[in-house]
Amino acid sequence: MTPELAQKWKELDHHRGKAFIADGIIDEESWARAPRKVLFLLKEAYDTRLNSDGFDLRTLVKNRRDKIAGPTWWRMGCWAYLLHNVDATHTPCFPPSRSTMRLAVLSSAVVNVKKSDGKKRSDMKEIAQYAEKDRDLLRQQISEIGPDIIVAGGSWAAVPIIWDVRKKISNRFHSTSAGPLINFWHPAAQIHNDLLYYSLAGILQAAESKAAGAIPPRRKHVASMTDTVSQLDPA
Repeated sequence: MTPELAQKWKELDHHRGKAFIADGIIDEESWARAPRKVLFLLKEAYDTRLNSDGFDLRTLVKNRRDKIAGPTWWRMGCWAYLLHNVDATHTPCFPPSRSTMRLAVLSSAVVNVKKSDGKKRSDMKEIAQYAEKDRDLLRQQISEIGPDIIVAGGSWAAVPIIWDVRKKISNRFHSTSAGPLINFWHPAAQIHNDLLYYSLAGILQAAESKAAGAIPPRRKHVASMTDTVSQLDPA
């Protein structure tokens, strides 16, 4: 999210005077090296330290020594790692190492539908209202990020509002103008970690069996994700 886009967003009537949470690509350098560009479309950001000025989610994540301390970020690291490396016949082993998951988080983008006044428990009717009001800006932000694949983590109610034209490839896997999109659970869902991991792999592989090329190809000439771990997480 550029400063200009964030400022434009903050000045909208339904955001003015509320704590605004900026989001987008977590770490630009890690993103540039990612084999696939993975974007998580979530509902809203919440933090107990939230103040009237809000915060930048990207900075918060990058400045944490342990980027995967909580279940949400731990799972997102697992899922991003899977999405970086899965193909039609290969599912990476679960779980990846902590350093690999950490780098996978840094290599991802996160976009929340609701950008201000985050709450611990989301009201899906309210999320849908924000999606309606901010539809054009959300589409602009996601377009500027340019993901290879999008995971709608518990935010599917907003998807038909943001993208009114979608093509269903297989169960939970759709094609949109912004790229492939997966209807998936929120990273904090009360479901076993391994079940979610292999379910996500199954969705991707089922889509590939229905339509060859559904899984975006891994980018060529990209440094190995494990090769760059030591640069971000020194021993």
